[in-house]
Amino acid sequence: MIQIREEQLRVFERDVDERYRDRLCDVIADQQANTLVKLPEKNCTVCELDRRTLRSLTDASLALAESYGFDREPDQAAFTAIRFASAPNFDLHPAVATILEWPGRTSSMRMNAVWRYTTNAEWEEIELSYDPATWIRKSVRGSHAR
Repeated sequence: MIQIREEQLRVFERDVDERYRDRLCDVIADQQANTLVKLPEKNCTVCELDRRTLRSLTDASLALAESYGFDREPDQAAFTAIRFASAPNFDLHPAVATILEWPGRTSSMRMNAVWRYTTNAEWEEIELSYDPATWIRKSVRGSHAR
C-alpha cells in the first residue's frame, strides 16, 4: 500500500495552487488582453503587463476574494475577473459591498447576486471611481474578513 506523508501532500497542494494561479493569469491575459489597467505608476492594457505584475495583481485579487470568504475557484476567478474588467475597488461600492457581506449566504450565492443585482448605473459609478492604489490591499471590512 502506498503511503503519502503530510509533507508530500503539502508539496502537492502547493503545486496545485500554483498551477491554478498560473491558469487564472492565462485566462485573464487571454480574455481581457485589451482591458485597461490603471496602476499607481502607469496605465496599460492587460497584454502590456509583464507576467510578474499580472501574477501579483492576480494573487492580490485572489487573496482579497478569499478574505471575503470566496472559497470556490469559480467564485474566486469571477471576483478576480471583475477587478480587471471594472475596477480593483469594485467591492467597496456600497451596492456591491452590501451583497458581498450578506450573512448566511454561500460564496456562490453572493457572487451570483453581484451579477444579478448590481445595476448598469452602479457599474458605471464603479468604473468612474477606479482607484489604482487599491490593487494591493491587506484585508476587507465585513463579516467575511479574516
